[in-house]
Amino acid sequence: MPNWCFNSLTVHGPARELRAFMEAAACPATDESPAQPFSAQALRPMPEETALRNYDAPNGGYQWELKYWDCKWGISDAELRLELANLALFTFDTAWSPPTELIRFVAAAHPELTFTLTYEEGGNGFQGFRMFRAQHHLGGCDEEYTNYLDEEEDEPETGEGGAGAESSSASED
Repeated sequence: MPNWCFNSLTVHGPARELRAFMEAAACPATDESPAQPFSAQALRPMPEETALRNYDAPNGGYQWELKYWDCKWGISDAELRLELANLALFTFDTAWSPPTELIRFVAAAHPELTFTLTYEEGGNGFQGFRMFRAQHHLGGCDEEYTNYLDEEEDEPETGEGGAGAESSSASED
């Protein structure tokens, strides 16, 4: 089971260009899956000959996804959270890592738009952001962190003399 990387992608620029991007990014519903507003497969489809190979083979889907999307399995649970004339905000999950190569590719295909990707992967404790416009990586950073909320809290000790032991100053009958 993977660690899920939580992503937020803000896309902004001229309304006409933004609309073209949103149409390209959307994936219609199929018998197997519901419609998605943002899809790696819609934006940079895996070649059919690669998809037909064993997924874990040296030239199979797993290696292709890492090279061209920078994440395993593409985009999951995508939602369009905000849509304005010149700005769109998507949230989605990816397995293990953010889709930086996919966003770099998409930014080159839509040079009038700016793409800001923020991400957090709590299982391995990293977060960061990347910003792209045209073929340019405008900046970003990554940082490690400790997710203290996931650590088990120490239970207070019980029994004689331990922290949390009941006071024995009460008189007995």
